[in-house]
Amino acid sequence: MYRYKITSIETKLRTYLDFTTVCNFFLIKKKNTSYNFVHVTWVHRKSDDIQLLTVGRQVHSSDQRISLSFRYPNNWRLKIVYITDRDDGVYECQVSTHPPTTMKTYLRVDVPTVRMSVTGTGDVTRGGIDVFYKTGSTLEIVCKVVHAGSNNGSKVSWYRGPQTISTGITERTSNDSSYTTIVSILKIKHVQKTHSGNYTCLVGSPSASAAVNIHILNARFIINTKEILFIYVNWISHNQPQCEY
Repeated sequence: MYRYKITSIETKLRTYLDFTTVCNFFLIKKKNTSYNFVHVTWVHRKSDDIQLLTVGRQVHSSDQRISLSFRYPNNWRLKIVYITDRDDGVYECQVSTHPPTTMKTYLRVDVPTVRMSVTGTGDVTRGGIDVFYKTGSTLEIVCKVVHAGSNNGSKVSWYRGPQTISTGITERTSNDSSYTTIVSILKIKHVQKTHSGNYTCLVGSPSASAAVNIHILNARFIINTKEILFIYVNWISHNQPQCEY
């Protein structure tokens, strides 16, 4: 006759990089009897979806971020690295006792909110994510990241197209009881046409980002652009259909 008892289950969330949950159980059994007959299974439940992760010491998920480690005699650690919002939900440790024993760990992943604004001197016009500047202007892009909870150590990265930007960046962080706010500012003085491109700020894992298209134009083209826009607006205003009542 055997008696089984799960003595503890532990949940650990370190930054937004990895998630570890531990199923540790204690068996009261006959002398000189092996633990090998007990099977431990990890499953992930999210809404109505159930995903089998591990059985015994084998990982059954095709997701390479998932790993399992075992510490004698009955310590089973499920780990997921580089977590994303799709990883939230319930993680169940199922032990093949009689009757079966299940312990649950709840994981909630808060994806940061990222907002971008563009300031500086010499901007011509804005349309959606497109901003136009004249050559020689000062370009300043502000990326504001808001996390739920305390500071999780996430890093803000900047890109122009596929290229990483590492200069001209300043950053400040503020914390309160509910949120952590990171403000990262990219500043470029005396912009040239070579500075045109898609600028993206990307934060941590789970990743969130914001982007803007910067167009650097010479002064003569800017004047022509304004004139064309003025003519077009006037043409529209003088060619609206008239309604008769």
